[in-house]
Amino acid sequence: MRDQRQIATFGQSVDQKLAQLRKILPPDLIIAHTSDQPLQVKENIHLFLRALYEAIILVVIVSLIGFWEWRLALIMALAIPITLGMTFGVSYMLGIDLQQVSVATLIIALGLLVDVPVVAGDGIKRGLAAGLPRDIAAWLGPTKLATAIFFATLTNIIAYLPFLMLTGNTGEFLRSLPIVMTAALLCALVVAMTFVPLLGYYIQRPPKKKELTVEEKRQRGFYGFYNRLVGRAIQHRWLVLAGSVLFLLAGGFIASHLKQQFFPEDVQYWFYLDIWLPNDVPLAATSDAAVRAEHVVRQVVEDSAKTVAKEESGKHLLTSMTSFIGGGGPRFWFSISPEAAQTNYAQVIVQVRDKEATPKLIGPLQAALNKQVPGAWITVRQLQTNPVETPVEILISGQADTDPRTESQDIQTLRTLASQAMNIVRQSSGVAVLRDDWAPDSPQVEIEIDPDRANLVGITNADVANSSAAAISGASVGTFKEGDKSIPIVARLRPQDRAQLSQIKSLYVYSSRQDTRVPLLSVASVRNILETGRIRRREHFRTISILCFPAPGVLASEVLGRWRESEAGRRIPESGCRSPNLPRRHLPGLARAIQECRQALACVCGRSLRSDRSVDRSGHHGYAFRVHGIPWGGQPHRGHRQPCDRFVRLHRGDARKGRAAGACPSRCRN
Repeated sequence: MRDQRQIATFGQSVDQKLAQLRKILPPDLIIAHTSDQPLQVKENIHLFLRALYEAIILVVIVSLIGFWEWRLALIMALAIPITLGMTFGVSYMLGIDLQQVSVATLIIALGLLVDVPVVAGDGIKRGLAAGLPRDIAAWLGPTKLATAIFFATLTNIIAYLPFLMLTGNTGEFLRSLPIVMTAALLCALVVAMTFVPLLGYYIQRPPKKKELTVEEKRQRGFYGFYNRLVGRAIQHRWLVLAGSVLFLLAGGFIASHLKQQFFPEDVQYWFYLDIWLPNDVPLAATSDAAVRAEHVVRQVVEDSAKTVAKEESGKHLLTSMTSFIGGGGPRFWFSISPEAAQTNYAQVIVQVRDKEATPKLIGPLQAALNKQVPGAWITVRQLQTNPVETPVEILISGQADTDPRTESQDIQTLRTLASQAMNIVRQSSGVAVLRDDWAPDSPQVEIEIDPDRANLVGITNADVANSSAAAISGASVGTFKEGDKSIPIVARLRPQDRAQLSQIKSLYVYSSRQDTRVPLLSVASVRNILETGRIRRREHFRTISILCFPAPGVLASEVLGRWRESEAGRRIPESGCRSPNLPRRHLPGLARAIQECRQALACVCGRSLRSDRSVDRSGHHGYAFRVHGIPWGGQPHRGHRQPCDRFVRLHRGDARKGRAAGACPSRCRN
């Protein structure tokens, strides 16, 4: 779809073209939506509208309870749609569409949009109660508190703006959150200073009864209860302080036991199956495994339809299944990278009628596929929001050079360490699928030619290769024409003579130099070997990845935590070991993602809570952030008992004369 277009209009145009195309296609050809983004957008907009209606109703109810006046509640109810209308206009000018994050931001902002209008409306009410005319009260009420309203809005904006400093996929995904939030809060401020006084002038009226004084309010009702409670808390302040510390400790203890997840899984109508087979399997074997997986999916979904989905007569829970054999399908979801074409891979996309049933189907499907489809690694994957490609991934990289003499030893060492690591990870509970990206070694028949014997009879290496390939796979000798079809003519051994690879020992080799043939075993030896069919590299070094997929209901952080806490999890050397030939271990996947996210969010929170204006020696203004402690990867500075303060400066221009940005201002020369 082109930019600045409506997805709903685009979906209608596609449906119209498909309706025209169905008229000229065979009736047994099925055309269905594998992914329906207009439906997702429609549901998100419906969710926002429902939250908007609920927010307006709650604001009216709370205003009636708090102020006991329907006029002020009406002003609050009118301020929300006015603010949202202005926010939509500002977002349109900034080029931000209504998408998943922006809609979620508006839902979050609904609770903040009424703060400033409530304060402004209450100021007008108090002005009218004090006997001021309506025009004076409407102007003076918000103006008295303009400074407090402005800085309250500014505080909320500053708390969200540092999210723009997030980098990578996380920063790109959350980019619209601080922008939409800032626009909404500024629009709420404008509404509080303009529309609320206008509405207050026409809607609000002076109270019929004289309001109670502050001293009278402190003696009755909720104000009296609160006044007595605070007074007793001040009298027993040490006891209250001890109770606060206990609550703080209890909160920290509970927080340390919370599960960690990078981003939540997205509940949608679709989920998919990744099917992997050994490297040397033909495409037909992959197709058979995909067909068996489809049969298992149908059976499990039909059996679970009554327990996991809402009952609707005449409708099946399973809507469609789309299979891609020999490679991944096109990108049907923004967070899924298609797999390259390869004969040992298949992808099955499953669509269900009720999206709330998707998380409940993952567990039974994974268990059934593990039992009923042997010889394949099948992973049931739920769609995710900004996901890590693999939940738990252990990279074991070799450090051997490109010398072919050390290739086999390096591969064997990596295989051994990968096997040990897989045995360790397998001991952790909650592991559904565990495999490595090299796959098991494939059995091969190696023909080793004796050059001396081959030269005596005039046989070359190409003759041996051509004869063996023609005998097993066949050699094209011509083309047969039948109408508009071209049928290749292939010459090869009879099926009974090539049924087993061991029969290649009885093969004859034909010489290309002279009209002679000799037995293969007279010029070469044949032996069976295991060969690594796929080798992946990372930074030019051979790297084998151990891929672990947790069972449904188990987070990747739990599996990784149990593995790290176990004694066996420390057997493999960590990354950065000193031996040049010893493999290194890395833990990317969720561990790296959580670490990077923590660092980024720590930077965001730090810059939200504290920012100091400073001037460097060259006269340039910048923001300085002081971090107490030892720099990452460093040691305490010499001559200091305590670590010195490190200053990180964000300059508007380049550092000129004087100390460069990031330098330590003390005499430690760092």
